Amino acid sequence: MAFTSFTITTPNGITSTTLGGAAQYNNLTNLKLILEQGVDVNETNQHGHTALNIASSLGYLDIVKELLKHGADTEKRDVDLMTPLYVAAGRGHMEVVKVLLDHGADPSIRIVDGATPADIAEYQGFHNIAALLKNRGGR
Repeated sequence: MAFTSFTITTPNGITSTTLGGAAQYNNLTNLKLILEQGVDVNETNQHGHTALNIASSLGYLDIVKELLKHGADTEKRDVDLMTPLYVAAGRGHMEVVKVLLDHGADPSIRIVDGATPADIAEYQGFHNIAALLKNRGGR
């Protein structure tokens, strides 16, 4: 029998899935327990964020690696069409960017305004990340 995830809504209206909450609070122990119960590694919250998207945006490398080990989708987009690679690049998380690229994340993917992960990294001043992304096929 698979574990059924649940959604938690805070008083200010923010929702989180069980897996997303473990990712958000960098709780690797709970994340592993939840994944072992068979929860969908690509489940999303109200904003379309997966646990991988959340962990990538916060730079939680161990969480990112564990989610990828369980088959997390590197190309899953949130409601703003951002991928985990896009948010990691925009927040300056070089090691997360490298791991995502090594797991097949597409560095040339674009969001609605046409920006790529390299574009957002450059805009935010993370020139080393932008250079890496361009070197790996990003525009």
